[in-house]
Amino acid sequence: MSVPAPDPRTVHVEHTRERLRALIDDRALSIHLQPIVDLRHGRVMGYEALTRVAPESGFPDPGALYEAANETGMASELEHLSRQVTLESTVDWPRDVQ
Repeated sequence: MSVPAPDPRTVHVEHTRERLRALIDDRALSIHLQPIVDLRHGRVMGYEALTRVAPESGFPDPGALYEAANETGMASELEHLSRQVTLESTVDWPRDVQ
């Protein structure tokens, strides 16, 4: 009796889940802070946190990363890590930054 071949979709999802697990466990993402400027007053009002990963992660861009996280049920873990890394990066901000 032959064993059926694994479903390619299942294999893909499991492989993606493993890559995401490694990325999250290794905290292998970075946050780039983009200023939000009040153009009327020329003043920085805050920052938008943009998640980035290294090309060797296997995720070509942040959209693909978050799509994979949604597909594998790991979106909340990725969001949590992104927020945590963002907050850690703000420790040394000047006091006048809101």
